[in-house]
Amino acid sequence: SLPYIFASINEPGITVSLPLFDRETKEFFGAVSADITLEDISLFLEKEKVFNSQISILINEEEKVLATSNYSNENVVLTKNSILEIDGVEKTVFEKLKNGLDVNNIVKYNGNKYFFEINEIEIMNSRCKLITIVEQKEIFTEINSLIKRTILISILIL
Repeated sequence: SLPYIFASINEPGITVSLPLFDRETKEFFGAVSADITLEDISLFLEKEKVFNSQISILINEEEKVLATSNYSNENVVLTKNSILEIDGVEKTVFEKLKNGLDVNNIVKYNGNKYFFEINEIEIMNSRCKLITIVEQKEIFTEINSLIKRTILISILIL
């Protein structure tokens, strides 16, 4: 579903549902649904970070931001129609994608370069995109560290 305000807790979220069918007869016999707040999805994305500078953004088919690992950041604002509005490097990447300029998956923001990756995922028959953004220097620092460890291990083995 599109995000909306849950009346019971006055928080924005989405409802996901799944039809239930009899395995043998294929007859529909009910449905299961769950309400998930945008904050809960965002907190999950935050916990799944691999890099310190990593930002993950989940957008729906309508290209509305459902969640971001930067949810508690001042760059994220909830609009009156329960959609998250982003700023900062997230907005720079999002604008690049909306303008169809995703030629090299690199953006510059505040003098830093960021890599971003887009993965399409299906959530309850809805096509969403998960955008992951990481600062370039952090990736290269990690790669250099791995190379140094590999060389050290190679020397020790010889």
